[in-house]
Amino acid sequence: PVVLTIGEQTFALQGIFDKICPGLLPLLVVVGVYVFLERKGPRYTQAILWLLGIGLVLGAVGVL
Repeated sequence: PVVLTIGEQTFALQGIFDKICPGLLPLLVVVGVYVFLERKGPRYTQAILWLLGIGLVLGAVGVL
């Protein structure tokens, strides 16, 4: 989770983001894939492989 420390107080920004906009990450993924397919044409396999690769890297780092 993303944490912000100000002085001795810590704020969990991930919780705040989840409360404000719980569907932001899926929306950004859909918009990103849409823009990719609009610019590059119908390269569906490439889009799926990019999503898989990004998901694996972010999962290994601990973001997802």
